[in-house]
Amino acid sequence: MFKFYNDELTKHISVILNYFKGNNLPKNFQTWQYKYPWLISNSDNKAVCKTCIEATEKNVTLPTDYRSAPSKEAFVVNGYNNWTNAVRGFKNHESSNFHQSAILGLSNKKTIVESLSSAKLKEMQEARIALQKIFTTVLTIAKQGLALRGGDNDEHSNLQQFLMMRTEDVPELKKWLDKSRSGYTWTHHDIINEMLQIMAHEIIRKYLLEIKTAKQYALICDETSDISRQEQISISVRIVPDNLSVKEIFLGFYATTDTKSDTFFTIIQDFLLRFNLNMFDMRGQCYDGASNVSGRLTGLQARIRDIKPRALYVHCVAHKLNLVVQDGLENVLYAKSFIGTVKDLINFIRDSPKRLAIYKNLQSENAPNLSPFCPTRYLNIVSIYTYVQAKRAHCRYWSYAYRHIPG
Repeated sequence: MFKFYNDELTKHISVILNYFKGNNLPKNFQTWQYKYPWLISNSDNKAVCKTCIEATEKNVTLPTDYRSAPSKEAFVVNGYNNWTNAVRGFKNHESSNFHQSAILGLSNKKTIVESLSSAKLKEMQEARIALQKIFTTVLTIAKQGLALRGGDNDEHSNLQQFLMMRTEDVPELKKWLDKSRSGYTWTHHDIINEMLQIMAHEIIRKYLLEIKTAKQYALICDETSDISRQEQISISVRIVPDNLSVKEIFLGFYATTDTKSDTFFTIIQDFLLRFNLNMFDMRGQCYDGASNVSGRLTGLQARIRDIKPRALYVHCVAHKLNLVVQDGLENVLYAKSFIGTVKDLINFIRDSPKRLAIYKNLQSENAPNLSPFCPTRYLNIVSIYTYVQAKRAHCRYWSYAYRHIPG
């Protein structure tokens, strides 16, 4: 026990004496370190090479010939303390093959963590490029109004075919799809639907920014039903930006169980709350002439004006024009007779492939195609031109038939 305490005491005394004694390094050692950054001192107050020691510890392949042995022995194993010829010794070591090999080996040598990090970073960059190309492909297909799947088989869907085409120019996408055939590819319909939803939300956010910048707005609503006979309400907003160019922004369809005014009012309130639009900024509201929306006492416009009197109601001009055209067609005898004759002739020709083929031969190349008559909507100028041209074509057809068809 006494020997143990004696040894410990001797060690502490030695440390204290060395501390007060100071090191035995030359005064110029710090100057040499500034000129030779690799130069450090060991516990024996001898000069050693930090670079060569690090290369040795990391098992870098270094030369073992007889010319390299002095550098290794002096600056790695034992240390260098020939202070009289210190500068010459430092220069010789710095220019030695042993030291240069250590520098080159450390520059090429990477730790396992660094190698894994680099590989992971490269993989992340490639995956990010692949995801970006999938996003842009989905966006392009959606903008063109094409079906993403295009059938029951996902392998032959429009999306997969477009992606396979893009792999010819994007090697990262090809590598991702080839690598992930047995795993995830970000092309499942749930993920694609989420992508479309993200894009839709981004578009709506930009529209909402325009609406809030314009401050005041007008509300446009109309009820309709889809192909499954599900009743829904379409909502649009009309604004006037700083350039005074009126802009209408469609913000979506909303399903409804009935067409009562209180139901519509609840939908409008939910719509304004969801998009963070203030009803007090509403300056107009536009609907058709149905009593559930245009009623002065309990209609939708009345309920909104009870909260915001400045939200003036305007009967939709397109609906009024439609009503005028329909009423005119029903009450003007010449117009009713003309449209009725054209309608019957159109149906007569379209019902027979033979008559339709004869009509196409008689039809001029620049003339619009023969379209069915729609009695519930007013006709645009192209449709009217179609009917007038159809009337002339019909006359030529009957004249041709009278001359060439027997009997």
